[in-house]
Amino acid sequence: MPYYQRQLATTFLRWVSKELDPQGKPALQLLQSKKPPDALLHEGFLMQYNGDTCKWKKSYFILLGNCTLEWFDSKEVNSILTHWCKHVLCFSFQVDYTHRDQDPLNGPPEEFLLFLYHPFRKSFCFCTNSAKSQHTWKSVLRDGIRYCSTVLQRQDSFEVEAFLEAVRFYRQEKGSYGAGDLLLGTEPEILSNVLMEDLLPVLQSQVPPNLKGSESRKKQTWCQFLEEVYTLVLSQVSSEFLDFQRENEKLHIQLEKKIRPDLDQMLILKDQISIKLQAVIQNPVESCCRQGVEPDLDCVMEELIHPISLGFDVVRSLFADRIDEMIRHLTTGLMQVLTLGEMPWKPGFMEPCYEKANLYKDSLQGLKEKFGFHGVASLVLRAQNLMQQLMQNSVHTFQQLSEQHLSLATNHSQITQTLEKIKTRVLKKFDYDSSSTRKQFAQEWLVQIFLPFLLKNLEPRCKLNLRPEGIIRSFSLTFCYSFPEWQAWTVTPKRGEDFSNITGSSVPPKCRPLSPGSQ
Repeated sequence: MPYYQRQLATTFLRWVSKELDPQGKPALQLLQSKKPPDALLHEGFLMQYNGDTCKWKKSYFILLGNCTLEWFDSKEVNSILTHWCKHVLCFSFQVDYTHRDQDPLNGPPEEFLLFLYHPFRKSFCFCTNSAKSQHTWKSVLRDGIRYCSTVLQRQDSFEVEAFLEAVRFYRQEKGSYGAGDLLLGTEPEILSNVLMEDLLPVLQSQVPPNLKGSESRKKQTWCQFLEEVYTLVLSQVSSEFLDFQRENEKLHIQLEKKIRPDLDQMLILKDQISIKLQAVIQNPVESCCRQGVEPDLDCVMEELIHPISLGFDVVRSLFADRIDEMIRHLTTGLMQVLTLGEMPWKPGFMEPCYEKANLYKDSLQGLKEKFGFHGVASLVLRAQNLMQQLMQNSVHTFQQLSEQHLSLATNHSQITQTLEKIKTRVLKKFDYDSSSTRKQFAQEWLVQIFLPFLLKNLEPRCKLNLRPEGIIRSFSLTFCYSFPEWQAWTVTPKRGEDFSNITGSSVPPKCRPLSPGSQ
């Protein structure tokens, strides 16, 4: 929490300074939809495997919009006793068709298996009655997990920005320069993951050597122990974070009183310190970028743009095709338009788009070893979120324009012509927003990818030259700099014209693979 408190002041100063110079994200043309997923994403019967008894049990499962998976003995019990059920929050779980455990399953009733895996919790095994049901459950579980795992990344507040930067700085002090996929989930979950990262080596060295029994029994005992530790850590962190949030409201008021009256003087001081800091690190930064970053910069930019461009193209096609289909079978006019809101959350509908984002898992595999980037999963989820948000915004804009203009149409022909014009108008807005979003996505992730590498190479050379004066602290080169500020004068200017050309194209040319051994 001390890291968070300190970073709150720094981030608040940066946010207040933006009010004087409001140069931020480009304005989007589509109307923004903040509609959360429905209260109920999916429901149905599943067979669940009990690892302790090695038996299968049929239950009625419900996946809620807050990513809670509930199950009951029967559908009737669900409708009568909604408070009497078993449940699990699906944050940080992964969905898979593959059985990863060494212990075999005892006689699954069908071949259509589905697994939920968590690094610190017991896994869940389900069985569906068809391939279609298996695919649907996998799709909705992934949707729910993705939506809830990226809850902070979708928020635009100085508190969230301060929290995420504080986690980075905490890990940076310990020699880990990229937070990567640890930043998925809510604040308590992220803090718990960071603490488990610190605890796990100690636990692994002390607990497993003292376990008795067969290898299978040792593994089961270790997994149970790990889940109990994680549950205890998460519970304690959640309680402390809730208390801190109450204090945070008072801290916010104090920051307002302290910073706003002296904002001009503080910004002058910040600029003076920034100039001193740049004078110390600029030559090492340029040297490090020239030798370690620039040889791969073009290739990484192209690999970032390619999958998300393909995904946005699929989003556009799905939207246009769905509108065309609705117009061809138009019967009730505005009532049919209102049902379009279900599209972004319809099970499996967005899957062709999301599959394009999964291309990152192969194309960026070499970044972990070469640049210390551990955030491919976060990058994939972010790209998928942007695809879904574009679809939501397109549908929302189409609905709003239809409500405005359909009232003037008096017959079927006029309604059809009006909807066609609205579709064309929305697609033009889509093209503008997708281009702007694609460019911003690439810029953000270029910094996410290369910054850990830069910090790891620069800090030993620069920290001794940074005196702890003013708001500078020698433990961190980035205390005065957010990711956008680093981006403004390190990575992206090196390829300004090329970057604009690449991000402006739909699908850039392919470059050599970023394999782990590439040089």
